[in-house]
Amino acid sequence: MQPAFKTLNEALLAASESVPDKGYVFLNKQGATKLSYKALYEQARQKAKQCNEIGIGFNARVILTLDKSPEFTVLYYALLLCGAVPCVLPAMKASQANKQKLEDIASQIQASHIISGQLTDMEVEGVRSIELEALNTGFLNAGVIEIDFIAQANETALIQCSSGTTAKPKCLALSQSNVLANLEQMRLRLNVPTGGSDVMVSWLPLNHDMGLIGCFLASMYGQIDCVQMTAFQFLRKPETWLQAISDYKGTLSSVPNFAYALATKKTSDAVIENLDLSSWRSAMCGAEQINFKTLDEFSQRFQACGFNPNAITPCYGLAEAALSVSMHVPGDELNYE
Repeated sequence: MQPAFKTLNEALLAASESVPDKGYVFLNKQGATKLSYKALYEQARQKAKQCNEIGIGFNARVILTLDKSPEFTVLYYALLLCGAVPCVLPAMKASQANKQKLEDIASQIQASHIISGQLTDMEVEGVRSIELEALNTGFLNAGVIEIDFIAQANETALIQCSSGTTAKPKCLALSQSNVLANLEQMRLRLNVPTGGSDVMVSWLPLNHDMGLIGCFLASMYGQIDCVQMTAFQFLRKPETWLQAISDYKGTLSSVPNFAYALATKKTSDAVIENLDLSSWRSAMCGAEQINFKTLDEFSQRFQACGFNPNAITPCYGLAEAALSVSMHVPGDELNYE
C-alpha cells in the first residue's frame, strides 16, 4: 500500500490540521511539556525561515548534536521544511575523540552546518558551527517561511549514522519515499488507525533509527501522541518508563532486549502494585539479539499489573531498510520453546 503522503513535510502539515491537539509530550524533572502538532508546525515554519536566513537551504546537510527536547523537535522539522537534510548525533562534550567523530561524519555527508547545545573547541574546518541558544535569538520575530513542499519523494529526507563503536561511523542517506514507505508498513503492521487513540512512549535516543524513525517520526506520521523521555532517565530509574506507560495509557513502546531485563530486575514489587500496563498492546523488542527468556521473565513479572504477554512484539530492522524489515504480529501468542 502506498503511503498517505509523499514527504514528511506533507505528513506534518496533515497532522497539524487533522489532530491539532495531539503531539509530543516531554517528561523531565519539572513535569511534562506538551508540544502539539499545530504548535510544532507553526514554530517549525518560523525556525525554517531563520535557518534560511543564516544560509541553511535546500539540500544542506546539517548535523544536530542536541539533547531530546521541544527545541530539538522544532529545529528538526524546521530543517525538513526548508529542504535541508538533518543528521542526528548524540549530544557531545568537547573531546578529541568526539571532534574526530564529527570531522569524519561531516566529511562523509559534506555537512554545511553543525548545530549543538555547546560545541566549545569542537569546530570542524569548513563547517559552520552554531549553538542552539544563538539560533534561538530573535526567533519570535523571524516570521514564517512560505512552504511549497520543495522536497520530492526521491530526494534525501535524512541521514542515519551508525554508532561508530567498533569502526568509523557509516552514514546512510534515506529518501523521502524510503522513510514514508517504512512508516506506512509499520503503521499497518501495528494496526495504528491514523489519528486514533494510540499513544507511543519512548526513551530511545533519536540518533538511533529505532528511536528516530520507529517512534519519533512514526508518531507524527500516524497522527498519535508520543510521550518522550531520555535514555538517561530510563537507565537511572527504569521504572520511569513503565510509569509513563501507566500514566499516559501507552499502547506502543519499542526498546532493545536489555531494557526488558533491566526493568524486570530493577522494578520493585511496591512499584508494580501501583502500575497499570493493561493499555500496552505492542511491546516491541529489537536493535540487538533477542533473548526469549528475558521476554518471558518480563511478561511473568508484570502480568500482575495488567501486562498482556501476547503484547511482546519481536522485531528486526536495519538502517539500510529505513528501519523495519520484519515484525511479529502484535497480539499473537509467542512460542518460547
